[in-house]
Amino acid sequence: MPNIGQQFLQETPQAAFMSFLPQLNRPMRRYFGREFGDIYGEYQGALGQEAQATGQLPQMQFMDFLSAYPFIQRYFGLSPYERGADFSRLAPRTRFLTTY
Repeated sequence: MPNIGQQFLQETPQAAFMSFLPQLNRPMRRYFGREFGDIYGEYQGALGQEAQATGQLPQMQFMDFLSAYPFIQRYFGLSPYERGADFSRLAPRTRFLTTY
C-alpha cells in the first residue's frame, strides 16, 4: 500500500518542490522560490530524455529529481545580480558638489 504522504507529493509537484526549500539558506530560498516553473520544466525534459533512451514510460518521480538537483551549484553559478544580491547598502549613492 503506497504511503499517502508520498502519493500527495507525487500528485502535487509544487508542494514537493516547496518541501525542499527549508533546507536551503534564506537567499537561496528566496531565489529558488521563484524558480519552480523552470525546474519543473527541467524535470519534464528529463522525463522525455528517459522515455527516448529506454523506449518505455519514464519511471523518475519529481521527488527523485529534486533529491539529485544541484541547488547549491546552480545558485553559486549565478552572478550576484541574478542571485538578487543588493550591494547598495555597501556603497552609498554618490553626491556631486557643484559651485555656482
